[in-house]
Amino acid sequence: MSSKEYIDQQNKLADQICGSQTEKALEISLATEILAKKIYYKTGEAFSLKITAFCQHLTGDNSSALVNAKRSFEIYQELNIALEMYEVAKLLGRIYWQVGDYPKALQCTINTVDYALQLDDSDREAKARNNLSILYADQGLSDKSLEEIQKAISLYRNNGNVFEENRSIHNLATIHFDFGDLEKASENALIALEFFNKPNSEIEESELETEKANVLSELGRIYAKKQQEEQALTYLNLALASSVKTKSLNIQQAILADIGRVYLKQKELQKAKGYLDQSVELSNLIGSKKGLSECYNALSEIYEQMGDYQSALHYQKFFFKEYESVFGEEQDEKLQQLEVKFRVDSVQREAELLTDKNEALQDLANELDNEVNRKTAELRIALKNEKSLKRSLAIALNKEKEVNRLKSNIINTISHEFRTPLNAIIGYSELLSDDLAESEDDTSFYIEDVNKIQKAGRHLLGLINDALDLSKLEDDNVELEITTFDISATVGHAIESINQEMMSSHNQLSVKNSLPSSEVTSDEAKVKQIITNLLSNAAKFTQNGFVEINIAERDDEFVLIQIKDTGIGIPTENLEHIFEPFFQVESSLSRNYEGNGNGLAIGTNFARLIGGQILVQSDLGTGSTFSFMLPKIIIKDH
Repeated sequence: MSSKEYIDQQNKLADQICGSQTEKALEISLATEILAKKIYYKTGEAFSLKITAFCQHLTGDNSSALVNAKRSFEIYQELNIALEMYEVAKLLGRIYWQVGDYPKALQCTINTVDYALQLDDSDREAKARNNLSILYADQGLSDKSLEEIQKAISLYRNNGNVFEENRSIHNLATIHFDFGDLEKASENALIALEFFNKPNSEIEESELETEKANVLSELGRIYAKKQQEEQALTYLNLALASSVKTKSLNIQQAILADIGRVYLKQKELQKAKGYLDQSVELSNLIGSKKGLSECYNALSEIYEQMGDYQSALHYQKFFFKEYESVFGEEQDEKLQQLEVKFRVDSVQREAELLTDKNEALQDLANELDNEVNRKTAELRIALKNEKSLKRSLAIALNKEKEVNRLKSNIINTISHEFRTPLNAIIGYSELLSDDLAESEDDTSFYIEDVNKIQKAGRHLLGLINDALDLSKLEDDNVELEITTFDISATVGHAIESINQEMMSSHNQLSVKNSLPSSEVTSDEAKVKQIITNLLSNAAKFTQNGFVEINIAERDDEFVLIQIKDTGIGIPTENLEHIFEPFFQVESSLSRNYEGNGNGLAIGTNFARLIGGQILVQSDLGTGSTFSFMLPKIIIKDH
């Protein structure tokens, strides 16, 4: 399975479970987004962002949902995929409505109608018109609202979509309620409830339960408006139980506020305050400005009836703050009345409070003295512990520095002591090979052994050099030598250095160069080593195959050097580990192919040092593609 197929499979799974296993779906979509970005798979990235945004919206994180939905829409707009533009615009409309930005919610929803008409998709058109009717109702546009909901119901009925038809009938009940027609609202809500109360094998239980909660909540509001409070509380409590089952925070917030308002009508102020406080907490959690403003208004009324005009004024100001752009004379007058009540109440109570004030202040002073003494003692202990901790940390840091210094010294000493005799062994074996080649006797048997000595010596020398490079990288002790050079020539030198390996593996090598200009400013030695390591891997793991090098410009700032082979490929589960030091794909491969697993580790660290990056795509059994992103210019103090 290719990386793209894997991403599509994971996105499909997340899409299927996002309603029932939201947290799991969110975890999957976040992981696939990272993988899609890594391999530049735009379609997969956009789909992952869409699912992430939807899951975040379901869990109440609307600010994050908005960011991810916008990013998803931008990518789909760039790719010009109308179907997905419809889906993401619909989601954006829901999020904007939830956070109280009605103009943007309305525009997004109008756009979904246009996209549905472009797609000639009557089912999606019905959904879009359904949502549009709700938004028109929120704006007080009754004619437009009823027109759109009737169109939606008619489209669903023609398509035989009974579930969505009944959802729209519930929305019709909401619209009638908003415009004061309680009989029609009740009639339509009961029709919808009858449908959602029946088990349906074709619809998920959680989805039926959510719609049931919505309709029960609607009936609760209708009976509350009819001043039948007990009947209203029955429906609202049933709705709350259903919303808790489905963990629908948005629905719970609205139901808690409705129950609070019913208790407020019944003058059960403490109960009302308890439900409204819970609703405020959920409104803050999900970022619902509409929910907050309604709760603040009700809490202001509760405190006013309790005679606590200061708290009433406090919450009324909160309410006005949410809707400060639509203040009118009536609100200003009410605010002034509350301020007058607060002042009168303060004067009446001031005389009563003066008698107890001195005693209360004395008690407070005593409590403060005790608290200061206690905190002072705690602070002394904390300071003593902090000093001890700092001393321990300083000792540990000094030990760590000393260990790193000793490690570097040991590696440098060992590498020097090993490389000197190894160079001698390699040099003498080369001389011996030349002498044997010039001998008139049959020395083929000895030449083969001498070549083995040379090969083993060079392999061991490579291991030592790799260990030294890794040690320097760990200690951040690598210096850059920045010059301007011809990258095409550098690639040519790298090819020359591994040409023998290519020939030994019977591989065909081709080069494609589309650079308008070959000059780059970087560390040439490290760039050459990165390319050489990648080419060496391609040669090593490809037998009787093809290796292709593509050199091209990328985004005006980078040179892309891509090395593609038809070798054995890399298992998907190992892709995230191949850049780790001493990592080899599997023991069976390490026996068949020489190497110590450090080439990619060193290469990716060198690439990072010069501001670049190495990416990989691979399919087991068909080959690998390594892409080296090289900045055209590196700043010297990078």
